[in-house]
Amino acid sequence: MLAVYNRYHEKTVKVLPEGAAPGNGEFLLSVHLLVVNSQGQLLTVQNQLFAEENGGMWDFPSWGFVRADESPAEAASRQLERLLALSIAPERFHHCFTELYTGELRDYLLACRDADPAVFRVNEEMVCGAQFRTLQEILEMTENEEFVDHGGMFYERLRNLK
Repeated sequence: MLAVYNRYHEKTVKVLPEGAAPGNGEFLLSVHLLVVNSQGQLLTVQNQLFAEENGGMWDFPSWGFVRADESPAEAASRQLERLLALSIAPERFHHCFTELYTGELRDYLLACRDADPAVFRVNEEMVCGAQFRTLQEILEMTENEEFVDHGGMFYERLRNLK
């Protein structure tokens, strides 16, 4: 069951089964993961070629909806473990910003972690590779349509993270 939030980012008492659409003025909360290493590089993953959306393109690690029994940081930790078998404790994730979409609030959570992508156990149903990259490399890949375009405002927010 998924937690339902209001537009003010407050968790309500309502829950929905996965796949159900929230009602008017209700939002599901999704977490999007930003993992940065000590060199300031961001963790990126390559989507499987057969993925419905953005097949073969590079992107930031997995996102997922927050379940009724967990916090956004716990959801982020669960998703990263599921995607790459990379363990980061929930308390190491910090909220960066939230974007509002129809029926969805998107929380972007940041964690610092040095790890060698060569030792990740990628979930091959979802991704086929992982690599740390600089923001400049990501911007160039976006321009060359190799990286999912998250829009100018998103990248400006990343530049302002310290």
